[in-house]
Amino acid sequence: MMQALMLAVLLSAGEAPVLSLAAPELTVVGLPAEQATYFTENLAQQLTLRGARTITTKEMSALIGLERQKQLLGCSAQGSSCIAELAGALGTDGVVIGDVGKLGSVMQVNLRVVSAEGKLLAIFSKEAANDDALREVFQAAAASLVRQTAKALSRVVPEAAVEAQVVTGSPVRRYFWVPAVVGAVVTGVGVGLLVDAGDKANQLKIDRFTGAQASDLRTGGQRNQTLGAAGIGIGVAAIAAGAAMYLFGDSGAPAVAVVPGPSGAMVSVSGVLP
Repeated sequence: MMQALMLAVLLSAGEAPVLSLAAPELTVVGLPAEQATYFTENLAQQLTLRGARTITTKEMSALIGLERQKQLLGCSAQGSSCIAELAGALGTDGVVIGDVGKLGSVMQVNLRVVSAEGKLLAIFSKEAANDDALREVFQAAAASLVRQTAKALSRVVPEAAVEAQVVTGSPVRRYFWVPAVVGAVVTGVGVGLLVDAGDKANQLKIDRFTGAQASDLRTGGQRNQTLGAAGIGIGVAAIAAGAAMYLFGDSGAPAVAVVPGPSGAMVSVSGVLP
């Protein structure tokens, strides 16, 4: 009780009280039990990054004792009264509870925040197709829960929770511009080499050169023509890859193939539309 009082005093200091949340261990369904600890720690870290003062399972044991913590968490399935009592004992604004379940290849994340009065402050639910998507779901969940809880308590929403709304999305789609820019540059170089090859061919038709000079000019033109065609093929492939990254996102990595030919290159892009 003394520790909870000290925590409440610390949280009330300053002009803008820091949003405080307790994050007991999540429940896992259809997944190895040891993953519950990993998911819980990941969520607690994301909540902290979003501007919330997060109390982990270990900190709960230090504040209210391990046995009392087990008693309060053990009856959470009966309703929100024990969770509300846990929030009151810890002196936090709310307790984050929920589960991560797996059905087939899809994982479902369900989370909610309950206040010390037993009031539902925030709720979040979303599916994740794979592990990479699951990490993004936890990031989005933390931002959403902090934002909803702050608004429900008439608190100022932490800036980190506001910015997090913009950062979500597929990491593949997020960097689509990299191959697109590289492809544009390489395509430009390829076009320049083809133009230079054409100029050399015109010089051979108009001007008079010695045998050695004509041979060097012809060789240089042929080399630039080959490099230019290859550069355009590679550049177009990179641009196509960037477009595929943007369009396909997390629906599967697009496959881009370049097949060189005698007068250029053929580009093929394959993938699954969302």
